[in-house]
Amino acid sequence: MRMLFITDSLPSLHSSGGSTRRYYLVKELSRKHLITVLAGKWPETKVELSDLYKICEGIEFFHFREIHSRRDKKLPRLIGEGNWERIRELKHLLFEYPQAVQGMLHHFPNFQIKLSEMDLGKFDLIQIEESIIACWGREIRRIEPDIPLILDFHDVYSLIEYRNFRNARGFRWKIFTFFEWRKMIRYERRVSKLFDKCLTVSEEDKNLLLSISPDADVSVIPNGVDTDFFGNPNPDEWEPKTIFFVGSDWPPNVDAMIFFYEDIFPLIKREVPDVKLYIIGGLGKNERIKSMEGENIIVTGYVDDVRPWMSRCGVSVVPMRLGGGTKVKILEALSMEKAIVSTSVGCEGIEVKNNENILIADSPEDFAKAVVTLLRDDTLCRNLGRNGRKLVEEVYDWKVIGKQLEEAYYEVLEKIGC
Repeated sequence: MRMLFITDSLPSLHSSGGSTRRYYLVKELSRKHLITVLAGKWPETKVELSDLYKICEGIEFFHFREIHSRRDKKLPRLIGEGNWERIRELKHLLFEYPQAVQGMLHHFPNFQIKLSEMDLGKFDLIQIEESIIACWGREIRRIEPDIPLILDFHDVYSLIEYRNFRNARGFRWKIFTFFEWRKMIRYERRVSKLFDKCLTVSEEDKNLLLSISPDADVSVIPNGVDTDFFGNPNPDEWEPKTIFFVGSDWPPNVDAMIFFYEDIFPLIKREVPDVKLYIIGGLGKNERIKSMEGENIIVTGYVDDVRPWMSRCGVSVVPMRLGGGTKVKILEALSMEKAIVSTSVGCEGIEVKNNENILIADSPEDFAKAVVTLLRDDTLCRNLGRNGRKLVEEVYDWKVIGKQLEEAYYEVLEKIGC
């Protein structure tokens, strides 16, 4: 088959979990099929395409646009800047798309122009990556009404917005996040009807999506890991009394690290004063995270390869409270045979079992106790690590997941008679 993948960012081996998912899905499909990627790009931004060209038939771009305010300055001056901002907030709450979607719609004219230049009829199937750009599916339906259309929910954003609302502080922010949550439910219900099949990364997300849109055709295609790449040549060796967190500068990662730094790490240090925490990856460019660096905390910033850093540390911590989907960082740590302590949110949607291949703790006290236990028990660390590696080899290797995705496509083609 010839397929088109549409995404707001390029599939990549060295970026966020979503970009990694896109890359490996394309890679596995390219073994039997011809894949073209259509991705958004900022003008003048240089991108590295050598990895993608090895697996893609073609790579196309539409350009993002800079957002410029066009508002008349007279009215804000007349009624006051503070009142003007409240009016704008009220307008957004009552009449507009969710904020995450609104930003993507700003780029729609450039996307529409690029789409009109392409021959969509040559494709047997089109997949859109993430629900926040799923509204673009209407334009595809207008041009090619009968083409099989797939939507990959990396996250069910309704859950993300609900968690933002649940954790919001302050009356105005509470009201804002409540409306964002309700608008996202309505939005995801509408756009899911445009697609012949929706994909989620877990059974939990599938059930959530079906509760929003009961008529949707949903298949679970989990996140995965390259078990060959994320192998640990010396899984029984690590620097004593070390823990690590890997993540990009994504708000749920920032929240997780602040929560860990303020509420959990002091409890660990009280029991293990010479413990070291490594904060690895793009999260380190966040100013709040940078300020944490000290005698016991090393902030690496972006690194070309996370594996050497992960290898040197004993325990992976995933203190997530926000976000959705499944966390690639968990799968990579399991594949590296690392002992992991995670919140329930951090490991949701992954078939891990507490005390068998992971330790799960939600309160600061329980989380700190679990970390301290592992720092003092190398044998437990090794057992958890080996069991975790076995799990990802059997269930979460990208080769296994690629076959599941291909089967989901053939289900769609059979259903609509292609």
